[in-house]
Amino acid sequence: MVSTDSCAMLELGSEGINRALLLPRGDTSGIPTAKRGAMFYNIADSSVYYRTRNKWNKLSTGSGGGGGSYTSDNGITLTGSNFQLGGSLVKSTFISGLYGFTIGAVPSLRIYADTLYSEIGSYKFLHHYHKPSVSATSGTYPNIFIGFKSGQSLASSGYANTSYGCGSSFALNGDSSNASANTVDGYYAMNEARYAMRNTISGAAAMALSGTGSAGSPITGNVLIGHHAGKTVSGNFNSALGTSALENAGSNTSETVAVGYYSGRANNATQNTLVGSYTAWLNTTSNKLTAVGFGAMQNLPAATAGATENTAVGALSMGSGAVTGGYNTAVGAGSGKNLTSGNTNTLIGREAGAGITTAISSIAVGNVAQTTGNFSNIVVVSRNGSVTGDNQLLIGGALYGANIYTPTPRFAFGKAAGTGSTLDMGGCTFPIILPKNSTASATALETGMMYYNTTTNNIDFYDGSWGAIQRKQPTTTTTSASGISWGSTTNPRIVLNATSNAITQTIPTHSSTYTGWEVQFNIINAASNTVTFSVPSSAYVNGVTGGTSFTAANGNTVTVLNDGTQWIITNK
Repeated sequence: MVSTDSCAMLELGSEGINRALLLPRGDTSGIPTAKRGAMFYNIADSSVYYRTRNKWNKLSTGSGGGGGSYTSDNGITLTGSNFQLGGSLVKSTFISGLYGFTIGAVPSLRIYADTLYSEIGSYKFLHHYHKPSVSATSGTYPNIFIGFKSGQSLASSGYANTSYGCGSSFALNGDSSNASANTVDGYYAMNEARYAMRNTISGAAAMALSGTGSAGSPITGNVLIGHHAGKTVSGNFNSALGTSALENAGSNTSETVAVGYYSGRANNATQNTLVGSYTAWLNTTSNKLTAVGFGAMQNLPAATAGATENTAVGALSMGSGAVTGGYNTAVGAGSGKNLTSGNTNTLIGREAGAGITTAISSIAVGNVAQTTGNFSNIVVVSRNGSVTGDNQLLIGGALYGANIYTPTPRFAFGKAAGTGSTLDMGGCTFPIILPKNSTASATALETGMMYYNTTTNNIDFYDGSWGAIQRKQPTTTTTSASGISWGSTTNPRIVLNATSNAITQTIPTHSSTYTGWEVQFNIINAASNTVTFSVPSSAYVNGVTGGTSFTAANGNTVTVLNDGTQWIITNK
């Protein structure tokens, strides 16, 4: 039939004629190459195909007859003949090849799932995991893992873990009681721990080689921050801050603090506090150390259990010697720097006790105090002062002591302690002042006590009862050529004044009448006239028995004392 429509080259049939166009039938394999616009019916899939450039295209499906029907699901909605995203995903959906997924200007992207992860090969690199069986009312929270192999193994009820970094938390895989509440950041950080609780780990390989821990005793409560910080830590409640701090720590390391580069690097002990680069970095077995300052205890050898409970505060404090002794305290830069096997020493001040190596129980306080001499049981409180032997004392360059810590100590002021006295004041030029008290308040405690009695103005001595050892008497002055009459006054103080003539004072022969007498003669104005003492042959004069008469010089004091057997006379 010839077309009647001006826009059509060919028109078949007309309205009211119930007939159809029957297309050629076959399949694509049997159709020769056709030009664009060709059409045919494919009996293999009951569909109409049309030809474009070098390709057959399906026009419709024959399912259900007519032009076919369409369905939508898995996030695709159909409105009329238009398909669009916006529904709910109900099937696994993959974007493969080089195709991506782009979100434009939308208020949010929400994904609801208990487990969500991305993989490279079989390894996860973006992972959200929340065990559905864990009750939300028990205080549990999801896990977040970011990084290649991060959180790779977790498939149990561990919760509230956050891990960032390639290989971080790789082996973590326990339940809510032994694999929860860890915060991990860094390449391979906490890589080996399967059972770990409440750890905060940050830094490349921090706590990376800890071992797995155990279900009943997870690795717990560590705070390790820094490159390789606590790399091998498997104990509990340790804190490390700094590159390689606690890096090679052993399994016994617990409750230890290490702050600074290499601090406590080899530690395998408990309750150590180490602050400063290289502090106790070789130590393995000594416990309860406190080292604060660059290089403090830096040469304390490995496997030295005896160096326990040492305290070193200050740069290089206990820093040069190989410390093997314990219970030492050194405060100040370089204090106790040469200590080795010495123990129970207390050294305070810059380089205090630098001379001590093996000594015990010594005290040195002051800037560069006791920098020379390795002596035990000494006390030095002095700037730049040192003693020269064991059991010696030096305080401020003024008080010296020897044989301290013994039953026979000796002390001296202003000079080294002598060998024959308990108290030596031979180095002093000023007098001493005795304790002062009154008769009424004096209390007898021990024989040998003495004090100045403010009531009688005497020096009182206790030998079982209090008594005066010297009385203050009125002074008698005479210019008589024969001096004073001997029996006129007992225990007097006499001034012999030779201003106008020479004087001869006679001392009587001893008798029991004079027992306990003491007379003191002061010689004045004897520059021109002499003062002579005539004494009996039985007298003891200036340490010589069989005394003879003598002349007393101007300004001398002559003391005459009777001890009950003889006169004892001194002239000086």
